[in-house]
Amino acid sequence: MKRFHQIKQSAAILSFVLIASGTAGASSVHEHATVPVKWEFSKTIQSKIDRSLQEKISMGTLGLSKFEQRKLDHYGIKVNNRFQSHYKGHVMDVERTTMGLRVIGVTGMSRIAATETIPIRKLETIDAVMMSGSEDHAGHDHAVRKVEWTFGHGTQAKIMNRLNSTSGPALVGLSGFEHTLLDEYGIRIGNTFQADVMGLPYLVTRTSGGLRVDRKLQGGMVAERPVSGHADRF
Repeated sequence: MKRFHQIKQSAAILSFVLIASGTAGASSVHEHATVPVKWEFSKTIQSKIDRSLQEKISMGTLGLSKFEQRKLDHYGIKVNNRFQSHYKGHVMDVERTTMGLRVIGVTGMSRIAATETIPIRKLETIDAVMMSGSEDHAGHDHAVRKVEWTFGHGTQAKIMNRLNSTSGPALVGLSGFEHTLLDEYGIRIGNTFQADVMGLPYLVTRTSGGLRVDRKLQGGMVAERPVSGHADRF
């Protein structure tokens, strides 16, 4: 009952914000391209959205740090672009602004199935055979994460170049920014996970220097993605 009350309260606050933000944006003369993705905010940003909506003073706007702005740039989401995300069971249409984000509406469920969730999405299962051949290093977390990670376009190109230049596992270096990005979403050094690279699933282990990309997953080895009609589960 308490959880139901919290969700109901969140919905009421969100409705208030959407009315205000929608009215404010009605006179805009800018062209707002829609990026066909669903962005999964980190827990830190989701908490910030929660506080902002609870205060009812932001009118649907949310400031972002330079790091958060760079994350959106890294995935090709530019200022004035619109995309989708979610908040406590609501699938939201969001616009990137010069300072951060603006919530502009709630999208229909019929539209969300055709878009990809980035940079991370949960998987139902991951095949145990994925762990074969992985190296063990003391002090590292060797958990197999039931997630699929999508790298930025530049990183994907770097991975493919390394894969094409070697017959074995590809070792790919990452920048400090990319390491911080993985940290923010809970992917630690030593973790093994599935990654989407140029539309193909690969087995990836995070190392202290970057990534070890072992091989492309095929057939039944590809981890299943969850199928759900609930707006809070992509």
